[in-house]
This record gives sequence, C-alpha cells and structure tokens, in this order.
Amino acid sequence: MLRPLANNLLIEGIEKQSVAGIIIPDTARKGRPETGKVVAVGPKVLNVKVGDKVLIKGYMIDELTIDDKKYLVGQEDAVIGIINDDNK
Repeated sequence: MLRPLANNLLIEGIEKQSVAGIIIPDTARKGRPETGKVVAVGPKVLNVKVGDKVLIKGYMIDELTIDDKKYLVGQEDAVIGIINDDNK
C-alpha cells in the first residue's frame, strides 16, 4: 500500500448510485468521483483521518492504480468536507 507523504491523501472512490439504485461505474461518468473514503494520510494532514468519507474537489486530485485497484491521490486542500452519515 502507498504511504502518502506531507499533506497528501490516498482516497478510494465511492461509486454513485442513480435514484433507482443502479450503481453507475466511474468509467460511465464524466469527471472524477465526488465522494471517497480515505484509506491513508500523510503525517502533515490535520483535519482528515483514515476511514472518513469525504467530498472531493473534482480536478485537484489524480488517479492512481495500485494492484489493479483505482485510487485518488491529492493534497488535503482537495477535500471540501467530511460527510457525516450519523444524521446528528
């Protein structure tokens, strides 16, 4: 697994679902995923931790393939916010 340096993040993209519940793969959509799950963080990342579901700015991130699995990599500034599913 990749260990990010400085304020970089490794993010696993989350596939979107249509209103009818059909999963739309990344390859069928224009642009990059808008949400993802953080799988690794660099030592200078302050506000995001592993396991957070995040909203990502589209083109501030790069795609990376590791062991045939696609990831997104970018700096902490690419994260707009942390998605809280707790409804609190």
